[in-house]
Amino acid sequence: MFKGRREYRQVVNMPQMAMGGLSESWLMKEIGDCHWQMLCADLGLKSNEIFDEFGNRLYATFIRIKFESHNSLKDYQENDILKIMGETQRLGNSLYFGKIDVLCNKKRINCSLATTFSTRENDTDNTKLTKGVPAASDNDEIIKVSDLPEHILDIIRLRKASITTVNVSDHTFELTDNVVFTEKYEINPYTDINGVGLLYFAAYPLINDICELTYFNKNELVGANWALNSSTMSRDIFYFANCNINEAICYRLNSLTRIGSDHMALQSSLYRESDNTLMAKIFTIKQFRN
Repeated sequence: MFKGRREYRQVVNMPQMAMGGLSESWLMKEIGDCHWQMLCADLGLKSNEIFDEFGNRLYATFIRIKFESHNSLKDYQENDILKIMGETQRLGNSLYFGKIDVLCNKKRINCSLATTFSTRENDTDNTKLTKGVPAASDNDEIIKVSDLPEHILDIIRLRKASITTVNVSDHTFELTDNVVFTEKYEINPYTDINGVGLLYFAAYPLINDICELTYFNKNELVGANWALNSSTMSRDIFYFANCNINEAICYRLNSLTRIGSDHMALQSSLYRESDNTLMAKIFTIKQFRN
């Protein structure tokens, strides 16, 4: 049952835009913040007041974000008015499931988000995050696995390697560890690290796309510049790990499938280079023009 709710409007101007359309980086940050604010309201705490019973600071950690749309982000234009409506559901003491809809006339982006809480073993190592429970939590409801939303059940299944496909919009991705292309990415602390020193959840798709751009531009698969010729329609990110500020990330393009004449389905992975730990699996549908 959804309890926390939030509704507001946002005018699309330069801070919300990139390359002639809605900025995916801004969208990720905005829906993440909307979810975060509803979570804090449910706990009755400010974000920097969330601690476990031992006095350790807890951070809301995204484990999956999925958004789906029938329009590409380039279809959103300057001075469009977005109506953003969110609701959250607490599952037990530390797991939150959120749904956020971004509406603009007949255009709609449906977002599903899942977070848990984590704490660092020490303040300088982002590779050792452990799950935590807010001391202020008073929800004693026991949630059966069967009662969890599919959005969260798929995370459990993917971690256990008990599923072979992931569905995004109308496309079914066959899970694969195949490597079509690989690229090394050095962390940019000015854009990738958040206010508490962790790799920002919204940086994961951005890192993915920077590396993806190298592959498409190098091979000139779709026009001369993939960034200008393509735009995200849907994205599904499973988060598994974080990394330190001095880390390098290994991007692996696992598969790409052309859908019709103007859509591409892309499956990719991000790994910590230092220990080859899987950080994220990313499934993306993009629209493009030749």
